[in-house]
Parts: sequence; structure tokens; C-alpha cells
Amino acid sequence: MEIQLCVRMSARKHMYTHFLRNYQEMYSLQPAQK
Repeated sequence: MEIQLCVRMSARKHMYTHFLRNYQEMYSLQPAQK
């Protein structure tokens, strides 16, 4: 039970960091496109 919770938390953290990285890339590329 605790192991599943830990894995779920780590997966969520990984998705959050991945989303944040994509968001930063889009934000940095936006001014160049205009």
C-alpha cells in the first residue's frame, strides 16, 4: 500500500516536472516566433 502511494507520488512529480519543462520551452520560444 505505502509502496504504491510512493510510486504514485513520484509519477505525479515526474509528470509535473515534465509539464513545467515543456511550459518553460514554449514560453521561451513564444517571443522568437512573433
